[in-house]
Amino acid sequence: MTTVALIGLFIILEYMAHRLPTFTRITQRRALCGTRVLMLGIVLTMVVVGYSDYRFVYSGFFVVFIMVSVKYGILLGRKLPFKSTKRRHVVFMSVVWLLVFSPFVVFPKYAPLPATGPYAVSVIAYSILDPVSHEAFTHRHEQRDIMVYCYYPQGALEDKPLILYSHGGISTPLSNESLLLEIASHGYVACTVSHPFHTLRAQSSTGKSIRMDTGYFNELMRENVHQDIAQSFEYYQKWMALRTHDLGRVIDDLLIKQQEHVPFVAHSDLTQVIVIGHSLGGSAALCMPWIHEEVRAVVALESPYLCDIERVEDGAFIYKAPHLRAATFHLYSDTIYDTLSDWPQYERNLEMIALNDANHQHLRIQGSGHFSLTDLGLMSPILTRFLNRHATELDNKSVLRIVNIEVLAFIQSVAD
Repeated sequence: MTTVALIGLFIILEYMAHRLPTFTRITQRRALCGTRVLMLGIVLTMVVVGYSDYRFVYSGFFVVFIMVSVKYGILLGRKLPFKSTKRRHVVFMSVVWLLVFSPFVVFPKYAPLPATGPYAVSVIAYSILDPVSHEAFTHRHEQRDIMVYCYYPQGALEDKPLILYSHGGISTPLSNESLLLEIASHGYVACTVSHPFHTLRAQSSTGKSIRMDTGYFNELMRENVHQDIAQSFEYYQKWMALRTHDLGRVIDDLLIKQQEHVPFVAHSDLTQVIVIGHSLGGSAALCMPWIHEEVRAVVALESPYLCDIERVEDGAFIYKAPHLRAATFHLYSDTIYDTLSDWPQYERNLEMIALNDANHQHLRIQGSGHFSLTDLGLMSPILTRFLNRHATELDNKSVLRIVNIEVLAFIQSVAD
């Protein structure tokens, strides 16, 4: 009923904007401006006070958007002179309203999936100042401030493996928050790492906003393994070096915190670390068993084995012998699974699938997309559809539920 009431109110306001000038001294322009300001005021007030159901706000905006679109569409359909003042006004207002509505359409308010475990989950954030100067970022004057967000179960007493997460190439530490909450609610401490200058946008310990490095972004855009395989190999080494360095720093720091009896990590078994990652973050996760013997298992959400590539020879990747000590679990979507053989960087993935080893599992979530494996599907369904570049049969929440169930089951099998 509240949705209907809000829609009705906006329709009445739109009607009054056109009727007021007929029986008052208010001009048409002032009436329209006044009602638009009132509409925006209603929406902003509801947002500021934290109104419980954002769908009401979204629905009201959507109705007004449709009405304005129809109105301007009719006006544009008339045979107005191309350079007429009225046509320019209509085009200008159309752009204005598009800009006003687009954030609400592209990024509707969302919440991560509710956790199903028996434990309530708390979050603690802290930073690690990185003293290492990475050659890729010598042009950046600020020190790399690695932010760590740890989701931990309240009241859990059983020692369980620590979970560490690395986000995708163009993403944020909370890109799989639904998964982190689910894991923590079942008694595990799950920490996600912000990779400074690789993170889309991060906040330093001082509150300063740190944006993704443009050089790194340009590398991601330029990288094409089919056109320049040697260049891709160089990028892979550079990206993996930074990310594995960050993950290693976090593991070492958490070991120190445990020795200092910091409560949130008191019941984590840091001799058994499970690293999870999406896309480029999953590739970094697959590197970790080579570097840290504490890493017992890896979960890769559609990621290639970039650290297994030893060199380029005769226009092809040469892989070193696979690392089979740590258990692995790969999740694939429809975006890449059917074309794995088309991508040289996924050659090791095909080998592992053919291995048919129970310690190295693979699962394709049919009807899903690459970005549907993350909370971006909740944050922006429209953007997710665009980035996936294909339609998905499963809705985003269903995909994330499957991810949560399957990843948790794998973690529990490794921990037992």
